[in-house]
Amino acid sequence: MICLVLEYPFWGSVSFPIACELYLRQDAIDRLKGKYKTLQFSPKTEVLVKMFNRLKPYFAGFDKRIELIVDGGYTKKSVLVLLSQEENICVITRVRKDAKLFDLPPPREKGQRSRPNLKSDKICMNL
Repeated sequence: MICLVLEYPFWGSVSFPIACELYLRQDAIDRLKGKYKTLQFSPKTEVLVKMFNRLKPYFAGFDKRIELIVDGGYTKKSVLVLLSQEENICVITRVRKDAKLFDLPPPREKGQRSRPNLKSDKICMNL
């Protein structure tokens, strides 16, 4: 479900649902194939990306940053890399307390050979 959250001076934050899609697991789709022939399985991450891409043109006119608050199950490379390519988007999520976080790698110098670094120094999180 995607909600629009607005701040009101008297009521505080109010959220309005604007998009929702039903997620069906693969075994549920297999049971319903005879009744509904157009059902196809899509992982949760693909469902989120499709919903976001469908709604993105409606928010293009706003000059405000779009903040996506997602569950930790959506912190996959397929979602975060795609959303990081978009301008004016901030993704807020949780990570496991034993997750290993790394800083971004330094930019490559012009003419630098060899494979690019995928990660840099480990980020220390003392919780």
